[in-house]
Amino acid sequence: MDSTDKTLRNFHTKIDADVGLKSKRRALIVTSIVLIIISWTGATLKEITGLVAKIELTNTVAIKYLIMLSIVYLMFRYFAYARTYHQQLRSFWVKRFMQDKRVFRYYVDQNNLHDEDIDGLLGKALDVWVGDEPSVRSLGYENHGFPFFGRKITYITREGYSSGHPDDPDTRYEEVDFVNEIILNKFTDKWKIEDLIKLLSIEYGYVFKSYTHYREYFDLMGPYFFGILALLSPIVAPRATA
Repeated sequence: MDSTDKTLRNFHTKIDADVGLKSKRRALIVTSIVLIIISWTGATLKEITGLVAKIELTNTVAIKYLIMLSIVYLMFRYFAYARTYHQQLRSFWVKRFMQDKRVFRYYVDQNNLHDEDIDGLLGKALDVWVGDEPSVRSLGYENHGFPFFGRKITYITREGYSSGHPDDPDTRYEEVDFVNEIILNKFTDKWKIEDLIKLLSIEYGYVFKSYTHYREYFDLMGPYFFGILALLSPIVAPRATA
């Protein structure tokens, strides 16, 4: 078992063991299905029977709105429990995406080991040499916190500076690491808009495949789908015809 499979297995185990997450997921899905059934079949709630009371429901329209408010509340509650998993969920498809040689490939010339470079689409966006910035071998990829098509790549760079006068024996030289970033929606002679479009098409392919091929995505994102469908169901539900 490789490290990726082990990480996924641990992630699945963690989700399955999260009692709070499972209870909020179940509540959101069940409530959403109730509203979908009411909206699409025309079913009505006639009464609620408790231990000591029997309540007849006469304003069924108001019941729909109450259920919709409940779904909104449950979606926020579910997000509060699920948000800790979202970033890790994103890291899975980003890792697969960055391993695609069409996107990123670090290589060394076997005839000249000092000749190393970055290939793929992201190689066009980089304007640094691997020898000067060795951390570009492990680029970071960001696709949020930007406008819709905004993307950026990041890498760690090191810069040295001296404190005090160079001739002062007490002068200290220090090196500091900081994150350097390249905005991908800013174009150059090498990095063009068609390169960004091609990159986005590959990215969306990996995102779509994540939702259709890996259970962890549907486990976490499925309840949002049911909630949104339920909230839209009074609008998109078919109307009965005479």
